Amino acid sequence: MPHTDIIHTQAYRRAFDLYLRKGIPIELSLKAAAEHPTTHYIWRTRGDNKVRASHAANNGRIFAWDDPPVTGHPGEDFGCRCWAQPYRPADPEYLDQSVTSKVQGSSTHWEWYDFVIHYYFGGGEPVQLSDIGHLQDVINQANEHGLRPHQVFEGVEIQVLKATRAARSGAVSGTFTRGYDFSSVSFVHGESEVYGNFAGTVQQENDYLIVTADVDFEFSDEFEDPLDIIQGISSNVIDIHVFIGKLAAASNLSIETLMRLFRETPYLNPDDIYDWIKWLSKAGGSKYRVTGKWKTALHGYVYKDAENSKYPKRLDR
Repeated sequence: MPHTDIIHTQAYRRAFDLYLRKGIPIELSLKAAAEHPTTHYIWRTRGDNKVRASHAANNGRIFAWDDPPVTGHPGEDFGCRCWAQPYRPADPEYLDQSVTSKVQGSSTHWEWYDFVIHYYFGGGEPVQLSDIGHLQDVINQANEHGLRPHQVFEGVEIQVLKATRAARSGAVSGTFTRGYDFSSVSFVHGESEVYGNFAGTVQQENDYLIVTADVDFEFSDEFEDPLDIIQGISSNVIDIHVFIGKLAAASNLSIETLMRLFRETPYLNPDDIYDWIKWLSKAGGSKYRVTGKWKTALHGYVYKDAENSKYPKRLDR
């Protein structure tokens, strides 16, 4: 679209208004507008006594993204906790869960030998998924709806829906824990535990229930036996220079010394590399925890009776 056309759109006028009132860069506002899944939304509040009167008056009303109410859109006013339910006239039911915690990028991404090195030289110190570059991949797999039976996000949504339909109105909360296969992130993880809790509110609106909940997730795994990964590493190629650099940092041996030792020993496959690490440590290893945390916000607008819902009892487990 030519620049002269963009500046005459309602979205641009709204973005310019936000720039004048709040200093929000125009390009960010336009990007946000482009990400809205529908042209209209239903204003929803948290339904408690903290909701300001002007926002309570908007609750349940339909607004267009490019024609904001006098209050601004949900979440724009300082401290506003209201949210926008996508308005789909032909399909009002929906369930959405989005990550709200900030996932820091990491320049590090552990391979199998990083886990083994830490087992022998890490002194049992726990490691965080965010520090080893696996957190975003774990979250992505946790959100793979339908690819595996009851994947993590889907499993939590099932429990929230159960609590929602049981409560019908008021507070909803609960805890969850279950083992999941995260071997597609790294075969080192394999079966890992995800546990946490959710807390929110549910309101009735005719035949529907409106639910909002905050969810806290925790990932927990334990690396305790390097022998378990030998089968998985047989086809993994090692960048020996990167590997030696990491091993030098962990063992306090120089890169030159390690390269000399490596050249003098006929190591032909990953099994030998594993034995070499064990020999260099001159001691038994220590098992350690691998953990991670993230948060999501869950919003839903579902039939109160599961028989009429596209989120039916087939989700029960």
